[in-house]
Amino acid sequence: MDPTGRERRAGGWGYLLGDEGSGYWLGREAVRTVLRADQREPGAAADEFTRAILSEAGVSSAVELIAAFHDRPDRSFWAGLSRTVVEFAGNGDTVARELVQGAAEELHALTTAVAQQLDGPLPVVLGGGLTHTVVGEVLQELLVESGLTDVTVLNREPVLGAPVLAKALWG
Repeated sequence: MDPTGRERRAGGWGYLLGDEGSGYWLGREAVRTVLRADQREPGAAADEFTRAILSEAGVSSAVELIAAFHDRPDRSFWAGLSRTVVEFAGNGDTVARELVQGAAEELHALTTAVAQQLDGPLPVVLGGGLTHTVVGEVLQELLVESGLTDVTVLNREPVLGAPVLAKALWG
């Protein structure tokens, strides 16, 4: 919401239709990345990142990963793969870094879509499990590059971000 009371929204459609940049999104993208790699080189020796994703999913092959994903609809399980992605990205794994960059870019696109529709300058409050990881670091860099410099990272549950934002807007 801007100082005039106008509200805008970008995304927020839930994990089946969007949830860009979330833990679930990042976990699902890790699964898709493993599957694409297997399609390009069936039977090739898996790299360390792929082995870690397969292990976390409790399977030994990409084919088994497809069935596991469909048979286990618990989104928190798949969101848990984001920890593996973040860990590998922090250790310099190229594939994991690309996934993290993609998550941050998705979140950046949503944030700037709202910012462009509201009268600014506006504060941005970041919340959620990935904001205190390399995903949040990359996102903050992207926000600063696009001129959104009043960024607060919550150190509490995201639902508590509204009071932080209200205080920033109206003192």
